[in-house]
Amino acid sequence: MWFIFGFIPLFGFIMYGIYKRMNASWDGIHKTHNGISYKYSIISNKYKVVKVILGIDGIEGYDYSLKRESSTDRFFKKIGISNEYQTSNTEFDNTVYIVSDDDALHSKISSNEEIIKIIEPLAN
Repeated sequence: MWFIFGFIPLFGFIMYGIYKRMNASWDGIHKTHNGISYKYSIISNKYKVVKVILGIDGIEGYDYSLKRESSTDRFFKKIGISNEYQTSNTEFDNTVYIVSDDDALHSKISSNEEIIKIIEPLAN
């Protein structure tokens, strides 16, 4: 009888893993701009844009994400669990959370004001 209770959490973890993998893949519209190939998808709810997903080819082995900074992100930064790279633009730093450990990406974002101007309105 107790043996069956071991399968309930195992089954739950397997179903959660399947759900996360199915959600991780997305199909977007392919475009090219200035020789750079990318794909994007716009997710809306009741005629309001909820999320814009943009995918570009990156260097293999590097993973990064730019997202709207939430109260959870601020909490984990405050207690020292996470460490976000900060640019010199405080409005950008308070709005966008950079999920990456790539120093080259950090320096490119912080040194190029044009990139900040493009990314910041998307996070609002």
